[in-house]
Amino acid sequence: MNNGSVKIGAEIVGIERINRLVADLREIDQNKAIKAGLRRGANVFIRTGRQNLKARNNEKTGNLMKSMRTRVKKRKLGALAGFSMNYSRMAEEGYGSHSWLVDRGTKKRETKSGANRGIMPASYFWTDTKNEAGTAAIREIENGIITAVERMKR
Repeated sequence: MNNGSVKIGAEIVGIERINRLVADLREIDQNKAIKAGLRRGANVFIRTGRQNLKARNNEKTGNLMKSMRTRVKKRKLGALAGFSMNYSRMAEEGYGSHSWLVDRGTKKRETKSGANRGIMPASYFWTDTKNEAGTAAIREIENGIITAVERMKR
């Protein structure tokens, strides 16, 4: 079921270069090094998203700011950057199920009884993050892998 969430990511074109960087390591260390780089790349999206959110929304943004998360996949090589949708952590850490409303905005909304629920102008903070942070995330992934490889070789 699609609830209007916005997915962002970066694709690394020169994967051979990364394979050359980690070629000297054992297989388990190769995965650790690549995942460390992916974590740093995903953090670029979160950092840029928070900056865009602060700059474009002068009102309360606390729950969205706190709900931004990164997660590195366990079984595959990949990382996710987005908003926490975990109900059990809602009270302590913030809950970002309304991120797509803030990003894309809404038109005039009325209930069946005619009560007005208002208009939310679009800020496109998360959509623009994809365009702004893509190349920076790829560079950060490569730098993170290089740093992890150097650390593991010591």
